[in-house]
Amino acid sequence: MAPPGASGVPGNSYFVPPVRTIVLDGSFNPWPNLLSVDSNNELLAAVSRPQGNAIEVFTGGAGGGASPVRVISGPNTGLDSCSAGCKVSVTFSPFTGRIYAAVSSGATTHISVFAGSASGDTRPVRTIEGSATGLAGMVITGIADSQLNGTIYAMVKTSQFGTGRINAYGRFANGNVAPSRSFTDRGSGFANAAGIAITKW
Repeated sequence: MAPPGASGVPGNSYFVPPVRTIVLDGSFNPWPNLLSVDSNNELLAAVSRPQGNAIEVFTGGAGGGASPVRVISGPNTGLDSCSAGCKVSVTFSPFTGRIYAAVSSGATTHISVFAGSASGDTRPVRTIEGSATGLAGMVITGIADSQLNGTIYAMVKTSQFGTGRINAYGRFANGNVAPSRSFTDRGSGFANAAGIAITKW
């Protein structure tokens, strides 16, 4: 974690000394949308593990502890487990108070929605998965949620560095539902895009 207003210099690769470092118990690749912050200033980290993926939640700020205050993981969560190449992205929505997890796992790639206070081996409130969703066989490199109406946006790609599109799903989308909207960049096809973020306005 870097302090507010942190700024590096080009000659030092923009390095800024961290005010806090958290060591995770699984694979944490340099990938967008692996971190999010909830309304309680807690840090959410998406962790890919062969023994079961997880969302680990830590106390926020520079002085928080090294251990998570809660962990979402287990067979009921639908977070699955990951071998090399599998990814989990996460975001929290202050608008809905929900946690959104995108699990890239081949034919069963999906988006799961959890209560903001979810912990342990808990079932998601809703899961978007199936042939109509446009997610099967794809890689979701980023996920975001609109702060105006709760629309769920996912950066969906053919592979980690392949071309892709942004799929939009309604706030209450559940099951095998088609995206309400899908679009891409005509020039790049989002080939060099990875994460996704939404401004409030």
